[in-house]
This record gives sequence, structure tokens and C-alpha cells, in this order.
Amino acid sequence: MEAPETRPFRVWLGFIAPIVAVLLLSLVPGPPQSVRLGEFQSRQLPDGSWGGWEAKPVEDVTKMHPMMPISAACLAAGWAWWFFWLYRRHQQLAQLTNSTYPVTRKQAVGLHFIPGYNLYWAFHWTRPFTQLCDLVESGLLKPTSTPDAQSTGRPPAFFAGNLSGVPGAVKPSWLLGAVLCLAMVVAHGALLPRNVLLRTFEVVPPLIFAYFFWSLIIALGVATVLDRRFVAAFAAATLSGPAPKPKATLGI
Repeated sequence: MEAPETRPFRVWLGFIAPIVAVLLLSLVPGPPQSVRLGEFQSRQLPDGSWGGWEAKPVEDVTKMHPMMPISAACLAAGWAWWFFWLYRRHQQLAQLTNSTYPVTRKQAVGLHFIPGYNLYWAFHWTRPFTQLCDLVESGLLKPTSTPDAQSTGRPPAFFAGNLSGVPGAVKPSWLLGAVLCLAMVVAHGALLPRNVLLRTFEVVPPLIFAYFFWSLIIALGVATVLDRRFVAAFAAATLSGPAPKPKATLGI
């Protein structure tokens, strides 16, 4: 029977939130928009000359869409699901490696909330994640027996000591980290002064909503790929049973 720690995470549930958010804004009619008088501009007379002034109508878009608060809550729920996946997988990596995995679950989640630094962090934590999965999946690293592995039914820890060594065995992937970094860059678009200081009564202005929507879609896509790699690597290794402790160790 497959160990609970290596079962696929339901990342796809996170996609439901942004889809529902967009459907609510698209299908539910928005507030009636009024036209108010704006700035005055010169008008051209029939003889071709310019003279006189007329009021230029300006569309009033300061009224909030009735579904915007619910849509914003849906986006927040989608991001919460993504952070839960990130927390859970790093918690399992700590269990599988006897707490020698270099990134803790608190670091993995917490450092994403530091504006600016999260751009680097999104690129950083994916490298040891993919490297470890590649080493396990390729058979370079195999599970070692632990005293309570048989009695508790938990998968054996892969390393009993510190992770250090195997230079050049498997090069860590940078592509997924770069894509996740792109998601953080898009999310930072909502922090631009022209968005933060946007003069509107809406709970979440449409432009800010769009930034968080697309960043969430990209982040969930990266999580889907990483989760599949995690399951493919560790599920096969834990089902293969304990093996002699490998001489090589992981340098990350």
C-alpha cells in the first residue's frame, strides 16, 4: 500500500478558485455605469474654425462590482491552497530526510511574504526540490532502513546523516524556478504606485485582480509539475523497500 506521504496532492483544487472568481465577474451583471460631465474642451464650428466650449462626457466607473468581494476571497483561497501545498511537501521532505533537507516548511512559506526577496526565494527553493527528486528517481539515492519503519508503517528516511556531496551528479533544474519567479513578478505588479493609489471605491480594482489572478495560475502550474515529480520519485523509492545506505550524499 502506498505511503500517505507520497500520495498526489490535489493541486487541481486550487484552479477552481480563480475560475469561479472570473465566472462571477463575467456572468453576474455589474453596476449600472453613469455618465457625468468631465473636462471642458473646445469644439469645432461648422465653418471649420474653433470656438466655444463643450463638456466632455466621462464614464463613471467608480462603482464596485457586486461580486468583486467574493471574487477577491476566491483568489485568496486559491493562494492559501498553494501555500498549504508548499508547506505540506516541505514537511514531508523533512520527514523523509530525517530533518536534513536544507529548506524548512516555515522558510518555504514565510519567505514568500517578503516583497522583493520572494523573487529570489521562488527561484531558490525549487532547485534543491527538483535535484532531490531527480536523484531519487534516477536511483542514485535510495531509502535506508530506520528502526521504526516496519512498526509504524511510515516510509523509511532516505538519509540518516547530513546532506552533502555528490557534486555534479544531477544538476538542479532552473526552469521551474524561473517560471515561479515570473509569477511573483506578476504579483508585484499589484504593488505598483499607480495601482495602490488607484482612485476607486472597489474593494479590489480590476487591474490588481488581474495581476493576482495570473500569478496564481502560473504558481499552481508550477506546483502541479513539482508535485508530479515528487510523487513519481518518492513513491517508487518507498515501495521498492529499504536498500543499503548510499555512499554518495546530496550537496544542496
